[in-house]
Amino acid sequence: MQLLDLPGEILQEILLHAVHARGVKRALRLKLVCKIFNSCIPRALFDSLLLDTFTCRYRFGKLEVRNRFQHQGDDHGASRFWHDYLVYRVEKPGADQGSSYCTSIRELAIAYSRSTGAELKPTIRALCWMKLIQAWDLRQLEKQQPNRQIPVEVTRARNSSPLLRAAVYLGNVAMVQKLLPELGNPPSPHSPISNLVFVVAWGGHVEILELFQAIEDTRDSGGPMNAIFHAIRGAALGGNMDALRFTIARAERIIGNMHLRPRMAYASFLKGHLFQVACNDAISLEIFRYLSSAYMMDRHVCTAADQHLDYNHASSYYAFLGNQEIVRYILDIDFSGCKPDCSRSYKPCLVNTLSMAALSNHTAIVDMVLERHVNPNKYSKMYKGFPLAAAAAGGTMEIVRKLLDAGAMVNEMALMEAVRLEHTAMTELFLEWGSLDSDVRKNIREFAVKEGLESMAELLLLRQ
Repeated sequence: MQLLDLPGEILQEILLHAVHARGVKRALRLKLVCKIFNSCIPRALFDSLLLDTFTCRYRFGKLEVRNRFQHQGDDHGASRFWHDYLVYRVEKPGADQGSSYCTSIRELAIAYSRSTGAELKPTIRALCWMKLIQAWDLRQLEKQQPNRQIPVEVTRARNSSPLLRAAVYLGNVAMVQKLLPELGNPPSPHSPISNLVFVVAWGGHVEILELFQAIEDTRDSGGPMNAIFHAIRGAALGGNMDALRFTIARAERIIGNMHLRPRMAYASFLKGHLFQVACNDAISLEIFRYLSSAYMMDRHVCTAADQHLDYNHASSYYAFLGNQEIVRYILDIDFSGCKPDCSRSYKPCLVNTLSMAALSNHTAIVDMVLERHVNPNKYSKMYKGFPLAAAAAGGTMEIVRKLLDAGAMVNEMALMEAVRLEHTAMTELFLEWGSLDSDVRKNIREFAVKEGLESMAELLLLRQ
């Protein structure tokens, strides 16, 4: 009897053992074997629970969870995959062992369904998106700043009223009005309004934003602005222009009523925050242009007054996320009016943009940058390597061939990345195309042996 002729439950159990033996990356390659494997491997990965401890080597600075999950459609299905896994952990009995966050999501979904009559499964799926998108939970904060002592009252406040958080995220105005008194009147300085308005603005719920506005107005001048900064970020990530305009207009009214000194300070903070959000959190060109117009006034020419705008970071970051419209818009800006320091430090660096697009497998952006005659052998400070090495780390042969055709030279880092991925075709291509000396090949072969990459070590030995 052939493997594929076995009963489904037996085949699934075999694949589960294969996943445990091969690890996450090698297991994912089994999806390429056939259609049956392609449909069965994700379930085997989920059952293995190996994804709980799986991390990616490459991150763009402090790329947060919510940024990646807000650019759905540009991450080659990764957002959907991780969401499906979280839903699986929440729904499957016993799969949440040792994971309190799965238990909390399930309990919250049950409580919300009982209170509103909503169906449980759609509620779980929606709340799993909320968990993936939010970056304001204490677990993430502790992971980023392990030595930071978090006050008990802050912990209690941020964990308060999960039902209110769910109602806010799902846009249930009636439930929000019912639960708002839990925040206190006036609200505690540690109340989770800043966390909540991010979720409200992301969903575009202007009516709920107005409810929070009434609460925040009971605080001093700094309280509303703190929440407003979070709301601006949430609206930008959600692509909600109505919520964004509402929030910025409110910020301008609050600042206009301040005394001269704090008014100048907060006006400066607001403008800086708007462009920071534009550089990191805009989900569309419309959002990017609206936010950056605080400095550029919707001009398509960068002048000396704009010399502190970091378009280099923005173009590289959105190339990493695969946002073609924003990258093209930035690359087309005329920087001839800038001071020399601005031109050198803040104008988009093509090699950085090329490297980040190649790393994230965005072929269209790679083509866009190559059309501008970039030197593919220039070192990328953003990637800390050469574009060809970034393309090798991304694992896409099409982009690797484009760079080679553009004149990229095979180097040790590129070959190392191909070997690390166990990409046989790419490794053979680099060995044929490049002229690396025997010592470099020997070092990489020793690395392959050390890492347990037997097939790569054998290939390098044959080609040595």
